[in-house]
Amino acid sequence: MQKRKVLHVIIHIAVWLMVFLFPLLLLPKNSDTDLLHFMLHNLVSWTALIIVFYANYLGLIERLFFHKKHLRFALYNLALLVIIAGLSTWLKSIIPSHRPHPEEFSIVSHLMRFFLRDMLSFILTVGLALAIRMTEKWHAIEMEKQEAEHKRSEAELRNLRQQLNPHFLFNTLNNIYALIAISQEKAQEAVLELSNLLRYVLYDNNHTTVPIEKELEFIRNYVALMRLRLTAQTEVTLDIDVQDKQAGIAPLLFISLIENAFKHGVASNSPCFIHISVKQENEMLTARIRNSLFPKTTNDRSGSGIGLANLRRRLEILYPDSHSFHIDTSENTYTTELKIRICP
Repeated sequence: MQKRKVLHVIIHIAVWLMVFLFPLLLLPKNSDTDLLHFMLHNLVSWTALIIVFYANYLGLIERLFFHKKHLRFALYNLALLVIIAGLSTWLKSIIPSHRPHPEEFSIVSHLMRFFLRDMLSFILTVGLALAIRMTEKWHAIEMEKQEAEHKRSEAELRNLRQQLNPHFLFNTLNNIYALIAISQEKAQEAVLELSNLLRYVLYDNNHTTVPIEKELEFIRNYVALMRLRLTAQTEVTLDIDVQDKQAGIAPLLFISLIENAFKHGVASNSPCFIHISVKQENEMLTARIRNSLFPKTTNDRSGSGIGLANLRRRLEILYPDSHSFHIDTSENTYTTELKIRICP
Protein backbone atom coordinates (compact mmCIF):
# COMPACT_ATOMS: atom_id res chain seq x y z
CA MET A 1 0.00 0.00 0.00
CA GLN A 2 2.81 2.44 0.93
CA LYS A 3 4.69 1.66 -2.28
CA ARG A 4 1.56 2.33 -4.31
CA LYS A 5 1.14 5.77 -2.66
CA VAL A 6 4.76 6.66 -3.42
CA LEU A 7 4.24 5.56 -7.03
CA HIS A 8 1.15 7.78 -7.30
CA VAL A 9 3.13 10.81 -6.03
CA ILE A 10 5.94 10.14 -8.53
CA ILE A 11 3.44 9.83 -11.38
CA HIS A 12 1.72 13.09 -10.43
CA ILE A 13 5.05 14.96 -10.27
CA ALA A 14 6.18 13.53 -13.60
CA VAL A 15 2.90 14.40 -15.33
CA TRP A 16 2.88 18.00 -14.10
CA LEU A 17 6.52 18.47 -15.11
CA MET A 18 5.70 17.25 -18.61
CA VAL A 19 2.67 19.54 -18.78
CA PHE A 20 4.71 22.55 -17.64
CA LEU A 21 7.66 21.89 -19.98
CA PHE A 22 5.57 20.89 -23.01
CA PRO A 23 5.06 24.52 -24.25
CA LEU A 24 8.84 24.81 -24.65
CA LEU A 25 8.66 22.26 -27.44
CA LEU A 26 6.27 24.53 -29.32
CA LEU A 27 8.56 27.55 -29.29
CA PRO A 28 10.08 28.28 -32.72
CA LYS A 29 13.86 28.24 -32.61
CA ASN A 30 14.10 31.63 -34.29
CA SER A 31 11.40 33.20 -32.10
CA ASP A 32 12.12 36.56 -30.47
CA THR A 33 10.02 35.55 -27.48
CA ASP A 34 11.60 36.30 -24.12
CA LEU A 35 12.06 32.83 -22.59
CA LEU A 36 11.98 34.08 -18.98
CA HIS A 37 8.71 35.96 -19.44
CA PHE A 38 7.29 33.01 -21.38
CA MET A 39 8.14 30.62 -18.51
CA LEU A 40 6.72 33.01 -15.88
CA HIS A 41 3.43 33.33 -17.73
CA ASN A 42 3.16 29.56 -18.10
CA LEU A 43 4.14 29.07 -14.47
CA VAL A 44 1.18 31.21 -13.42
CA SER A 45 -1.19 29.28 -15.72
CA TRP A 46 -0.06 25.82 -14.63
CA THR A 47 0.07 26.78 -10.94
CA ALA A 48 -3.55 27.88 -11.23
CA LEU A 49 -4.47 24.56 -12.87
CA ILE A 50 -2.60 22.61 -10.20
CA ILE A 51 -4.47 24.46 -7.43
CA VAL A 52 -7.83 23.78 -9.12
CA PHE A 53 -6.94 20.13 -9.74
CA TYR A 54 -5.81 19.29 -6.21
CA ALA A 55 -8.52 21.36 -4.53
CA ASN A 56 -10.94 18.98 -6.25
CA TYR A 57 -8.83 15.83 -6.19
CA LEU A 58 -7.94 16.05 -2.49
CA GLY A 59 -11.00 17.78 -1.08
CA LEU A 60 -14.12 18.84 -2.94
CA ILE A 61 -14.77 15.58 -4.81
CA GLU A 62 -14.46 13.39 -1.71
CA ARG A 63 -16.35 15.72 0.66
CA LEU A 64 -19.07 16.99 -1.66
CA PHE A 65 -19.43 15.10 -4.94
CA PHE A 66 -19.18 11.57 -3.46
CA HIS A 67 -21.71 12.59 -0.81
CA LYS A 68 -24.17 13.66 -3.53
CA LYS A 69 -23.86 17.37 -2.68
CA HIS A 70 -23.61 18.23 -6.36
CA LEU A 71 -25.00 21.77 -6.18
CA ARG A 72 -22.55 22.78 -3.46
CA PHE A 73 -19.77 21.10 -5.44
CA ALA A 74 -20.62 23.18 -8.51
CA LEU A 75 -20.92 26.44 -6.51
CA TYR A 76 -17.62 25.86 -4.67
CA ASN A 77 -15.90 25.20 -7.98
CA LEU A 78 -17.43 28.26 -9.58
CA ALA A 79 -16.17 30.42 -6.73
CA LEU A 80 -12.76 28.74 -6.89
CA LEU A 81 -12.50 29.25 -10.64
CA VAL A 82 -13.43 32.93 -10.41
CA ILE A 83 -10.88 33.57 -7.63
CA ILE A 84 -8.07 31.58 -9.32
CA ALA A 85 -8.81 33.07 -12.74
CA GLY A 86 -8.79 36.58 -11.29
CA LEU A 87 -5.52 36.05 -9.44
CA SER A 88 -3.80 34.46 -12.42
CA THR A 89 -4.96 37.28 -14.74
CA TRP A 90 -3.66 39.88 -12.25
CA LEU A 91 -0.31 38.10 -11.88
CA LYS A 92 0.10 37.90 -15.63
CA SER A 93 -0.69 41.62 -15.94
CA ILE A 94 2.24 42.57 -13.69
CA ILE A 95 4.66 40.29 -15.56
CA PRO A 96 6.05 41.90 -18.73
CA SER A 97 4.47 40.19 -21.68
CA HIS A 98 6.54 37.77 -23.70
CA ARG A 99 4.53 38.71 -26.80
CA PRO A 100 5.46 41.75 -28.92
CA HIS A 101 3.14 44.73 -28.95
CA PRO A 102 0.74 43.65 -26.21
CA GLU A 103 -1.04 46.98 -26.55
CA GLU A 104 -2.65 45.72 -29.74
CA PHE A 105 -4.96 43.46 -27.70
CA SER A 106 -8.26 45.06 -26.67
CA ILE A 107 -10.22 44.40 -23.48
CA VAL A 108 -12.68 42.31 -25.49
CA SER A 109 -9.79 40.23 -26.77
CA HIS A 110 -8.52 39.68 -23.22
CA LEU A 111 -11.98 38.61 -22.06
CA MET A 112 -12.42 36.26 -25.01
CA ARG A 113 -9.01 34.72 -24.37
CA PHE A 114 -9.87 34.35 -20.70
CA PHE A 115 -13.18 32.54 -21.30
CA LEU A 116 -12.09 30.47 -24.32
CA ARG A 117 -8.68 29.47 -23.00
CA ASP A 118 -8.26 29.94 -19.26
CA MET A 119 -11.80 29.20 -18.08
CA LEU A 120 -12.10 26.23 -20.44
CA SER A 121 -8.78 24.91 -19.12
CA PHE A 122 -10.03 25.22 -15.55
CA ILE A 123 -13.27 23.37 -16.35
CA LEU A 124 -11.37 20.60 -18.12
CA THR A 125 -9.03 20.36 -15.11
CA VAL A 126 -12.00 19.89 -12.78
CA GLY A 127 -13.36 17.22 -15.14
CA LEU A 128 -9.97 15.46 -15.19
CA ALA A 129 -9.72 15.46 -11.40
CA LEU A 130 -13.27 14.11 -11.18
CA ALA A 131 -12.56 11.36 -13.74
CA ILE A 132 -9.35 10.25 -12.02
CA ARG A 133 -10.90 10.33 -8.54
CA MET A 134 -13.94 8.33 -9.66
CA THR A 135 -11.70 5.78 -11.39
CA GLU A 136 -9.62 5.41 -8.23
CA LYS A 137 -12.74 5.02 -6.11
CA TRP A 138 -14.14 2.39 -8.47
CA HIS A 139 -10.81 0.55 -8.37
CA ALA A 140 -10.73 0.73 -4.56
CA ILE A 141 -14.28 -0.65 -4.37
CA GLU A 142 -13.36 -3.48 -6.73
CA MET A 143 -10.26 -4.27 -4.66
CA GLU A 144 -12.38 -4.34 -1.50
CA LYS A 145 -14.86 -6.67 -3.19
CA GLN A 146 -12.05 -8.98 -4.31
CA GLU A 147 -10.52 -8.94 -0.84
CA ALA A 148 -13.89 -9.72 0.74
CA GLU A 149 -14.48 -12.53 -1.77
CA HIS A 150 -10.99 -13.88 -1.11
CA LYS A 151 -11.56 -13.88 2.65
CA ARG A 152 -14.96 -15.52 2.17
CA SER A 153 -13.42 -18.22 -0.03
CA GLU A 154 -10.64 -18.82 2.50
CA ALA A 155 -13.19 -19.14 5.31
CA GLU A 156 -15.25 -21.57 3.22
CA LEU A 157 -12.15 -23.63 2.40
CA ARG A 158 -11.27 -23.82 6.09
CA ASN A 159 -14.79 -24.99 6.81
CA LEU A 160 -14.60 -27.59 4.03
CA ARG A 161 -11.28 -28.88 5.37
CA GLN A 162 -12.76 -29.10 8.85
CA GLN A 163 -15.59 -31.19 7.40
CA LEU A 164 -13.16 -33.37 5.48
CA ASN A 165 -10.97 -34.31 8.44
CA PRO A 166 -13.67 -35.91 10.62
CA HIS A 167 -15.26 -37.45 7.51
CA PHE A 168 -11.99 -39.13 6.58
CA LEU A 169 -11.39 -40.23 10.17
CA PHE A 170 -14.96 -41.57 10.48
CA ASN A 171 -14.65 -43.75 7.36
CA THR A 172 -11.18 -44.99 8.28
CA LEU A 173 -12.23 -45.93 11.81
CA ASN A 174 -15.16 -47.84 10.35
CA ASN A 175 -12.71 -49.88 8.30
CA ILE A 176 -10.48 -50.54 11.32
CA TYR A 177 -13.54 -51.54 13.36
CA ALA A 178 -14.45 -54.08 10.68
CA LEU A 179 -10.85 -55.29 10.64
CA ILE A 180 -10.87 -56.07 14.38
CA ALA A 181 -13.32 -58.93 13.78
CA ILE A 182 -11.01 -60.37 11.12
CA SER A 183 -7.55 -60.01 12.68
CA GLN A 184 -6.45 -58.13 15.77
CA GLU A 185 -2.87 -58.06 14.48
CA LYS A 186 -3.99 -56.41 11.25
CA ALA A 187 -6.13 -54.00 13.26
CA GLN A 188 -3.09 -52.98 15.30
CA GLU A 189 -1.09 -52.51 12.10
CA ALA A 190 -3.96 -50.43 10.71
CA VAL A 191 -3.94 -48.13 13.74
CA LEU A 192 -0.22 -47.55 13.20
CA GLU A 193 -0.83 -46.76 9.53
CA LEU A 194 -3.68 -44.45 10.53
CA SER A 195 -1.35 -42.39 12.72
CA ASN A 196 0.84 -41.70 9.68
CA LEU A 197 -2.17 -40.72 7.63
CA LEU A 198 -3.51 -38.41 10.33
CA ARG A 199 -0.21 -36.57 10.50
CA TYR A 200 -0.68 -35.60 6.86
CA VAL A 201 -4.39 -34.83 7.26
CA LEU A 202 -3.98 -32.64 10.33
CA TYR A 203 -0.83 -30.72 9.36
CA ASP A 204 -0.24 -30.67 5.59
CA ASN A 205 -3.94 -30.19 4.91
CA ASN A 206 -3.64 -26.68 6.42
CA HIS A 207 -1.45 -25.56 3.51
CA THR A 208 -2.94 -24.16 0.32
CA THR A 209 -0.81 -26.47 -1.79
CA VAL A 210 1.54 -29.38 -1.17
CA PRO A 211 4.03 -31.11 -3.47
CA ILE A 212 2.34 -33.83 -5.55
CA GLU A 213 4.88 -36.27 -4.11
CA LYS A 214 3.35 -35.89 -0.63
CA GLU A 215 -0.18 -36.36 -1.93
CA LEU A 216 0.86 -39.50 -3.81
CA GLU A 217 2.58 -40.92 -0.72
CA PHE A 218 -0.62 -40.32 1.24
CA ILE A 219 -2.61 -42.21 -1.41
CA ARG A 220 -0.17 -45.13 -1.30
CA ASN A 221 -0.40 -45.31 2.50
CA TYR A 222 -4.19 -45.14 2.42
CA VAL A 223 -4.47 -47.91 -0.17
CA ALA A 224 -2.05 -50.04 1.86
CA LEU A 225 -4.24 -49.50 4.93
CA MET A 226 -7.42 -50.47 3.08
CA ARG A 227 -5.79 -53.60 1.65
CA LEU A 228 -5.38 -55.03 5.15
CA ARG A 229 -9.05 -55.96 5.39
CA LEU A 230 -9.58 -57.14 1.79
CA THR A 231 -9.93 -60.75 0.74
CA ALA A 232 -8.23 -62.48 -2.17
CA GLN A 233 -11.39 -61.90 -4.24
CA THR A 234 -10.66 -58.17 -4.42
CA GLU A 235 -8.24 -56.94 -7.06
CA VAL A 236 -6.63 -53.60 -6.21
CA THR A 237 -4.22 -51.83 -8.57
CA LEU A 238 -2.49 -48.49 -8.09
CA ASP A 239 -0.83 -47.04 -11.18
CA ILE A 240 1.08 -43.77 -10.67
CA ASP A 241 2.95 -42.03 -13.47
CA VAL A 242 3.86 -38.46 -12.47
CA GLN A 243 6.99 -36.69 -13.68
CA ASP A 244 6.83 -33.32 -11.92
CA LYS A 245 6.50 -34.51 -8.32
CA GLN A 246 7.38 -31.13 -6.82
CA ALA A 247 4.54 -29.29 -8.54
CA GLY A 248 1.96 -27.83 -6.19
CA ILE A 249 -1.52 -29.25 -5.72
CA ALA A 250 -4.28 -28.69 -3.18
CA PRO A 251 -4.14 -31.46 -0.56
CA LEU A 252 -6.66 -34.31 -0.22
CA LEU A 253 -8.44 -33.82 -3.52
CA PHE A 254 -8.42 -37.49 -4.53
CA ILE A 255 -9.07 -39.15 -1.19
CA SER A 256 -12.88 -38.79 -1.38
CA LEU A 257 -12.92 -40.64 -4.71
CA ILE A 258 -10.68 -43.40 -3.39
CA GLU A 259 -12.72 -43.69 -0.18
CA ASN A 260 -15.88 -44.14 -2.23
CA ALA A 261 -14.21 -46.84 -4.31
CA PHE A 262 -13.37 -48.88 -1.21
CA LYS A 263 -16.76 -48.20 0.32
CA HIS A 264 -18.92 -49.11 -2.69
CA GLY A 265 -16.57 -51.33 -4.68
CA VAL A 266 -15.94 -54.16 -2.24
CA ALA A 267 -18.12 -57.17 -1.38
CA SER A 268 -17.16 -59.95 0.99
CA ASN A 269 -18.63 -62.80 -1.04
CA SER A 270 -18.12 -61.69 -4.68
CA PRO A 271 -15.17 -61.00 -6.98
CA CYS A 272 -14.55 -57.26 -7.14
CA PHE A 273 -11.96 -54.75 -8.25
CA ILE A 274 -10.60 -51.24 -7.58
CA HIS A 275 -8.32 -49.69 -10.19
CA ILE A 276 -6.67 -46.39 -9.28
CA SER A 277 -4.65 -44.42 -11.82
CA VAL A 278 -2.90 -41.08 -11.34
CA LYS A 279 -1.06 -39.85 -14.43
CA GLN A 280 0.47 -36.62 -15.63
CA GLU A 281 0.39 -35.39 -19.21
CA ASN A 282 2.17 -32.05 -19.57
CA GLU A 283 0.32 -29.71 -17.15
CA MET A 284 -2.69 -31.96 -16.67
CA LEU A 285 -2.90 -34.38 -13.75
CA THR A 286 -5.57 -37.03 -14.20
CA ALA A 287 -6.91 -39.29 -11.46
CA ARG A 288 -9.14 -42.11 -12.72
CA ILE A 289 -10.76 -44.55 -10.33
CA ARG A 290 -12.78 -47.55 -11.55
CA ASN A 291 -14.41 -49.97 -9.19
CA SER A 292 -17.01 -52.69 -9.13
CA LEU A 293 -20.32 -51.37 -7.89
CA PHE A 294 -22.01 -52.71 -4.77
CA PRO A 295 -24.23 -49.88 -3.52
CA LYS A 296 -24.74 -49.71 0.21
CA THR A 297 -28.15 -50.17 1.74
CA THR A 298 -30.18 -47.21 2.95
CA ASN A 299 -29.30 -48.22 6.51
CA ASP A 300 -25.60 -47.60 5.85
CA ARG A 301 -25.36 -43.81 5.83
CA SER A 302 -21.69 -43.47 6.88
CA GLY A 303 -20.35 -40.26 5.45
CA SER A 304 -23.77 -39.18 4.15
CA GLY A 305 -22.26 -38.12 0.80
CA ILE A 306 -20.20 -35.33 2.36
CA GLY A 307 -17.04 -36.34 0.49
CA LEU A 308 -18.15 -35.73 -3.11
CA ALA A 309 -20.08 -32.54 -2.31
CA ASN A 310 -17.04 -31.27 -0.40
CA LEU A 311 -14.78 -32.12 -3.34
CA ARG A 312 -16.96 -30.37 -5.91
CA ARG A 313 -17.06 -27.17 -3.88
CA ARG A 314 -13.31 -27.17 -3.25
CA LEU A 315 -12.68 -27.61 -6.97
CA GLU A 316 -14.98 -24.67 -7.76
CA ILE A 317 -12.98 -22.45 -5.40
CA LEU A 318 -9.44 -23.70 -6.02
CA TYR A 319 -9.57 -24.62 -9.71
CA PRO A 320 -12.54 -22.68 -11.17
CA ASP A 321 -11.33 -22.85 -14.79
CA SER A 322 -8.65 -25.51 -14.49
CA HIS A 323 -10.41 -28.79 -13.78
CA SER A 324 -12.91 -31.28 -15.11
CA PHE A 325 -14.76 -33.88 -13.05
CA HIS A 326 -16.88 -36.68 -14.48
CA ILE A 327 -18.73 -39.65 -13.00
CA ASP A 328 -19.87 -42.59 -15.09
CA THR A 329 -22.07 -45.34 -13.70
CA SER A 330 -22.88 -48.55 -15.51
CA GLU A 331 -24.65 -51.63 -14.21
CA ASN A 332 -21.60 -53.09 -12.49
CA THR A 333 -18.90 -50.39 -12.72
CA TYR A 334 -18.46 -46.95 -11.19
CA THR A 335 -15.86 -44.63 -12.74
CA THR A 336 -14.72 -41.19 -11.63
CA GLU A 337 -12.22 -39.05 -13.50
CA LEU A 338 -10.74 -35.82 -12.16
CA LYS A 339 -8.41 -33.67 -14.26
CA ILE A 340 -6.53 -30.73 -12.77
CA ARG A 341 -4.14 -28.25 -14.34
CA ILE A 342 -1.17 -28.23 -11.98
CA CYS A 343 1.28 -25.43 -11.26
CA PRO A 344 4.97 -26.17 -11.99
